[in-house]
Amino acid sequence: MELHETHSLDLLAKQLDCKKIDFNGLKQCNHALLHGEKVGIYPDMLKSYIPLREKSGIMFYKSIKNLLSSDCPYKVMISSKQIEDGISKQKRTVISLNPRNLVLGIGCNRGTSSSEIEDTVRRFFNEWGLSFQSIKKIATVDIKSGEKGLISFVRKHNFEIEFFKAKQLNKVGCPTSPSRSSLKAIGSKGVCEPAALLGAGVKTLLHSKRKTPNVTVAVAEIPLERYFEGNNRCQSSNDK
Repeated sequence: MELHETHSLDLLAKQLDCKKIDFNGLKQCNHALLHGEKVGIYPDMLKSYIPLREKSGIMFYKSIKNLLSSDCPYKVMISSKQIEDGISKQKRTVISLNPRNLVLGIGCNRGTSSSEIEDTVRRFFNEWGLSFQSIKKIATVDIKSGEKGLISFVRKHNFEIEFFKAKQLNKVGCPTSPSRSSLKAIGSKGVCEPAALLGAGVKTLLHSKRKTPNVTVAVAEIPLERYFEGNNRCQSSNDK
C-alpha cells in the first residue's frame, strides 16, 4: 500500500476494521496528497506501518489536540473516542475513523433484556467518551451462552462474542476486588473484567468495572499494532 495511490487511505480504514468509513472525506484527502497539500493523521504510531515517500505531505501527531490545532487543511483522526461537539461542527476537513478495537466484558443477571444491556453499555460509553462504533467483541463467561438478552444484543449489532470458562477467568488478575456473589453463582471471582482482558489479549483495562443492578461492564482495548501484524514496516518521515 502506497499513499500516492488514490485508494490508500481507504485501505487503511478497512485494515483497521472501521465500521463506518467516510469514503468521500478520504477521497478528498487522497486528492489533496496528490496535489501537494498536507494531511495530518493521529495517532503517530501509524508511521511505522504505512509506507511513505519523503515528500508525501503526511504529518503524524501524537495527540488529537495537536492534530486539530495543526495547519494541515485535511485531518484524519483514528480513535475509539467519541467526536467532541466542537470537532463535529468543523468543516469536513476533519475525518474521524473509529477502529473496531474495543472488547466489552459483560456480566448480567439471568433474564436481563437486550434493551437494558444496550442502554447500560451506551450510558457508560457516553460517560467514558468512547464510540459505540468501536466495539468489536463481547466477552463473558460460558454460562451466559444461552442468555437470550445478551445474544440478542450481540446479533443486533453483529458483534463477535467469546465465552470463557470460570477457571480461565479466575487466572486473570483484575483491579476490582473479587465478587463473592459471582464466585458463589458461577464459580468465578469476576466476569466482565477478566473476560475483557482475555478477549483483547492484554493485561490492562481501558476502563474498569461499572455496574447497574443487572449489568456489569468493563472495557479493554486491542492495540492498533495488532491490525498490522505480518505487514512490512517502513519508517516514515514528517514526524511531529
